[in-house]
Amino acid sequence: EMGIVFGVTGSQEPSYQLLRLPARLVAQNIQNAIPYEIRKYQSFFVAEVPMNEGEDNGGFGELARYIGVFGKPENAEKTPIAMTAPVITHSQTPTVPTSLSTRPTLQINQQGKAQFMQFVLPFEFKTMEQIPQPTNNKITVRFVPEKIIAVTKFSGWYNREYCHKKFAKLKSSLLSLNILRPPTENEDDVPVEWSVAQYHPPFTLPFFRRNEVWIELQKNVCPILDELTPEDG
Repeated sequence: EMGIVFGVTGSQEPSYQLLRLPARLVAQNIQNAIPYEIRKYQSFFVAEVPMNEGEDNGGFGELARYIGVFGKPENAEKTPIAMTAPVITHSQTPTVPTSLSTRPTLQINQQGKAQFMQFVLPFEFKTMEQIPQPTNNKITVRFVPEKIIAVTKFSGWYNREYCHKKFAKLKSSLLSLNILRPPTENEDDVPVEWSVAQYHPPFTLPFFRRNEVWIELQKNVCPILDELTPEDG
């Protein structure tokens, strides 16, 4: 469809609520702070596959085959699964997930993290048992609980180096605004979880593409987490 070339996807996306800062922080005028917003996301399920170090699109084909983009779905039930948005690239410390597959050996980087590509699964899935089981043992299905994230947006193509620069700028802004706490004397840096969310396929024109960098705001790094309130409240 031509619409998707110009950025119109029609894909389902996770719902979220915009949050605002406490009044004492709203009036801050921080030089070089980049535009951002804070969102509270609903919980959802993802299918994820590990990526090799240095890959930008590794794992997309495997996830697409799992949901049936290229023909017969590669899941135990042979059930087509609707494509949603965004596609998420995420680095995390490996854990043993509650999942529908047995995860293979992961590539761990110098920070002790592995990189994954994730498809958000349709929101009618309310339990793990409702989700078709992957036949590819690289793919794991897991539950993502409700979370609060800081977001900055950008257009164009995905580029790992550029995304890391956007992450660094967002993190610096959040530190300057006292949304993130500074590192402790035992830390080299503030330990945050971050992701890149891409909302369009590769053939969408670059200036219509919507991409976002997400930084998760958790209690151990965000001292004002309990002071955030709904924008429409």
